[in-house]
Amino acid sequence: MRAHVAFGPVGALILWSSFTYGGLVKPLFLPPPHAVCTALWTLAIDGPLLWDLGTTFYRTLLAFGISIGVGLLVGVPLGLSRKTYESSEVVFDFLRSMPSPVMIPLAMLFFGLGDASRIAVAAFTCGLINALQTVYAVRSIPKQRVHAARLAGAEGSLIFFHVLVPSALPILVAGWRITLSLALIVVVVTEMFIGTQSGLGMRVLDSHLMFRIPEMYAGIVAVGMVGYGLNKSVEAAERRFVHWSEKG
Repeated sequence: MRAHVAFGPVGALILWSSFTYGGLVKPLFLPPPHAVCTALWTLAIDGPLLWDLGTTFYRTLLAFGISIGVGLLVGVPLGLSRKTYESSEVVFDFLRSMPSPVMIPLAMLFFGLGDASRIAVAAFTCGLINALQTVYAVRSIPKQRVHAARLAGAEGSLIFFHVLVPSALPILVAGWRITLSLALIVVVVTEMFIGTQSGLGMRVLDSHLMFRIPEMYAGIVAVGMVGYGLNKSVEAAERRFVHWSEKG
């Protein structure tokens, strides 16, 4: 890793330490770094944090996977037909503009208090965004490439896999990076509002209610670590499998 990459994290840690060790902020509101690290280590060693992390990770990936399927099933037809998109644009934009927490009571009504409710809210929110991104990806495919492929004798599946997919995939993956982070956010929120025995959202809220502030910050740090890891994983996969997107 290049040395300058560490400047940001080190600077943030120094700033945090100056606030806490310097007495500018009371430990009740912002514990010192060593207290949060100790709480993070203790929760990880004792087991609950790792279980919470795995549960949130599972819910996030499942919701994200469903949202990709929804996005493709809805977005491809809308992208191929302008009239179809325009006829459903009002309803589509109305649903997409709804804040995800509003859907929590509805999800609880239909799916109960289990994982299905949490996953459904995240999949619904991210699926609509993926659908819109799919519409843009389909519409952005240069018609000249399709015409050139047909002139060269390509038809059917050959055009689909060698022209349409490579042209649309960079835009789709860029959108998936956003919705993967959003899926994590929505899942953590639902873990706070829909009763559960595990999950990082539950851990943060439970620590807050019990005034275990270092544990609360440890949970927040764990959420950030999961989000950062997921984003970097998608970024690495994009460089590996969609490498042509950087070539224009």
